Amino acid sequence: MQHPLKTLHLLVGLGMLMLSLGMIGSAAAAQKGYWHFERDDRDHPQLEYRQGSKVLFYLGVGRAIGLWIAYPGPPQPDDKAKITIKTSSRIWTVKGDLTNNHDFNRDDEHATYFLQWDMGLSRPKPEFNNLTRIYNQFIDSLVASKQIVIVTNAGIIRLPMIALKGAREQMRI
Repeated sequence: MQHPLKTLHLLVGLGMLMLSLGMIGSAAAAQKGYWHFERDDRDHPQLEYRQGSKVLFYLGVGRAIGLWIAYPGPPQPDDKAKITIKTSSRIWTVKGDLTNNHDFNRDDEHATYFLQWDMGLSRPKPEFNNLTRIYNQFIDSLVASKQIVIVTNAGIIRLPMIALKGAREQMRI
């Protein structure tokens, strides 16, 4: 037979463990984000992944194609950068710029974003004629992926699958 005081200590210990696990679970749930699609005032499509008010991933199509990704870690100086975006079917090496000049609301938190225009293709070069094809392949691989992994020099960002009905059709050009 176990001593009643030992049983009480065991129950209190288990209760504290369960409480701490519940707090960790609720903190993790608070960090979950969501995919959001909308059209701007000129009817251009925009795809975002948000955690609360923080935009972690933004892809907008209009006169240009803009890809913005919240760069992990502390703010970085404006500079050239390269990231890797891994989907279930493709690995995309993306060259662009780190910038601190943006309009994304991060709860007054200073944040650096990776930015790339027009899939990295240059307008005066003949390669620019491939923009629609390359962009549509990019969208297809994002939407079909079970997870999107973005690898940067500062860390890794993991985004869940894009579970928005019609996202592929809405975002293709």
